[in-house]
Amino acid sequence: MMEMISMVVNCEDCKNDFELKLQTEQVDDNCERVFFDCPYCTRRYITQYTNDKIREKQARIREMREEYNNARGIDTDKAVKIFEKYEKLKKEIKTDMENLIRR
Repeated sequence: MMEMISMVVNCEDCKNDFELKLQTEQVDDNCERVFFDCPYCTRRYITQYTNDKIREKQARIREMREEYNNARGIDTDKAVKIFEKYEKLKKEIKTDMENLIRR
């Protein structure tokens, strides 16, 4: 489940500021699109496409972020290893999302 983020953004088309309200819609059986719309000109901004595999990796990223923060001041070697795995997983997620968009 996504955290609600309170953030004001500026529309690239109409230049109005508005509060970002992320929405999710089902694209097919195992694909969701996350987006927000400008309430003034209705421009749609797609932030990501996800499926079960990507959401599992995103959950793992959140766990790794916590593990990293816990190890950072105590065990530098462990923190570095976690960070390297974290970066690798972020790249995998990016590739998975790009592949999902193309299909």
